[in-house]
Amino acid sequence: MGVGLSSELGDESLAERTRVALSNDIVRLRADDEAVVEVVLPNQALADYGMEVSGPALASCTRLRRLDVSYNAITAAGVKHLVQGLMASPSRLEVLRLSGNNIGLDGCRALCDYLMEAVQSSDAGASQLKELYLFNCGLTDECALLLANALRLNKQLTILDV
Repeated sequence: MGVGLSSELGDESLAERTRVALSNDIVRLRADDEAVVEVVLPNQALADYGMEVSGPALASCTRLRRLDVSYNAITAAGVKHLVQGLMASPSRLEVLRLSGNNIGLDGCRALCDYLMEAVQSSDAGASQLKELYLFNCGLTDECALLLANALRLNKQLTILDV
């Protein structure tokens, strides 16, 4: 069984803990550390910058199965960086937790593109996402329609928390 990555509470400031945790995670993702199957960084104020620097690291990782970046002040711009990394990655991410980030319509569009990739691509490494958590993400009625359309064709996703 693999090791999960997360930051630990200590005497450091939130910004310093976040920087250290993110740096460590990125190094291990880029190195395709075989023990890294889960990255858990909720409530770390990663914001869009965290996704901008993490996206390229995800492209190197082949074993990541679970990613939790919930409640990190991530917007649509950050989700786009995240999705770019996931689309370039041979990893078969199964669980993505984005709850509590105000991703809105544009972020939802990017996620739907990722969900549709599995349908449109003959690549065996395409999206294997089974669980997607989007509670409290600023989704609109249009987002619900986009997700419904994506899920009509993508049968991999079995849990959608909105």
